[in-house]
Amino acid sequence: MSHRNLVWILAVFLFVLLLWHAPDTVMRHRSFYNVFAPLADIRAQIHKNYVEDVQDEQLLEGAVQGMVQGLDPFSRYIPPDELETFNQQTSGMVPGIGIFLTVENGILKVISPVENSPAYKAGILPGDRIMGIDGEPTKTMSLFDAAARLRGQPGTTVVIEVEHELTETTERLTLQRAEVRIHSVKGYVRSPDGGWDYRIDPDQGIGYVRVTSFTEETPHELADVLVKLRSEPIKALIIDLRFNPGGLLQSAVDIANYFIDEGPIVSTKGKWAKPMVLNASSENTFPPVPMVVLVNQYSASAAEIVAGALKDHHRATLIGVRTFGKGSVQSVFPLDGGQGALKLTTAYYYLPSGRNIHRRANSDEWGVDPAIEIRLTGPELIELQQARAQADVLYTGEPNGEETAERPPVPVLIDRQLQRALELLRAQLAPATTPAATTAPAEKAS
Repeated sequence: MSHRNLVWILAVFLFVLLLWHAPDTVMRHRSFYNVFAPLADIRAQIHKNYVEDVQDEQLLEGAVQGMVQGLDPFSRYIPPDELETFNQQTSGMVPGIGIFLTVENGILKVISPVENSPAYKAGILPGDRIMGIDGEPTKTMSLFDAAARLRGQPGTTVVIEVEHELTETTERLTLQRAEVRIHSVKGYVRSPDGGWDYRIDPDQGIGYVRVTSFTEETPHELADVLVKLRSEPIKALIIDLRFNPGGLLQSAVDIANYFIDEGPIVSTKGKWAKPMVLNASSENTFPPVPMVVLVNQYSASAAEIVAGALKDHHRATLIGVRTFGKGSVQSVFPLDGGQGALKLTTAYYYLPSGRNIHRRANSDEWGVDPAIEIRLTGPELIELQQARAQADVLYTGEPNGEETAERPPVPVLIDRQLQRALELLRAQLAPATTPAATTAPAEKAS
């Protein structure tokens, strides 16, 4: 914020305070004055008594940050120098260590690392807690302050203290930042040419697509895969949304629309925001083959919208565990004069059934419940992430034709959630039975 703009803001602020003392306006502004008048006194006390000189610019930005961050973990003020990086996050490219974060009970927690990112390669897993960044405890940081500290120019380093949820161990890691590109649509294993094989059971014609986040490019990436699968063709499809932290609402709607040809996909309602219903259309809808969607406790936001819409429209059977419960809408409001932007929670998401997926304190109903509950153990989750990490590594040749490494054999992994999905779809495809519906009776397994 420029010094000139700051002077004008403070001048207007003090002028308004003087007006509030006028007899005909005292009663009208008393409540507002009682709330915000201490800011002027705090500023005066800081300049009078603080041990070092402090610029008004620093105080004003801190006051704005505190005002917004006190609302919820997802609202924030975005300073001008961070706005470009913020916009990069939704476009699919961001410099840093590649990690999606949230705050639970004041603790900085990992929703998911980005595949092939520095955090991913270092073994950071969903559920891990970031306890320190460059020697500073994170308990005093906001979500966005922590994220800003983790971002930085490629090639620079950051030291983080990680408390692993599944192994209950703590370690200090030095990570080198990099340009993290989010390729959000993946298959089951790598094909010999370095691409992805999207057929998990070629004999039965069952396809498998793993969506890791929802960026601007995700609908286009998935559309290309669906065109390929349609030409093969496949008879059933598994969409894996486990560990997917979410992303753009429009991308989620576009992807749900590939499988739903009519009716609501999601609606939003807020105190001031205009209610909105986003409906499906019959254009470019994928053929109605039997489907399973895999979800877990780290499937959040846009992932929950897709899973919930497919469930409510009886388009797919959900297998896994209840999802994360992040169902709030954030809108970005640019500030005049290039002074950054405000990201504010303005509404909540509602599924076609009317369910609000957002997890509130003391609420029993949130997230999206699977029809078939299968909960993986801590060691199983670690093995699953390790197997994915190995599958994500590219073993294709360099531009000069030399191989970077030999491809190791695909690890044998008993993924009980995925195995149950295959069992269900194979049963539905069995020729001796009448074509089954795409949903299954609820069942529960540990």
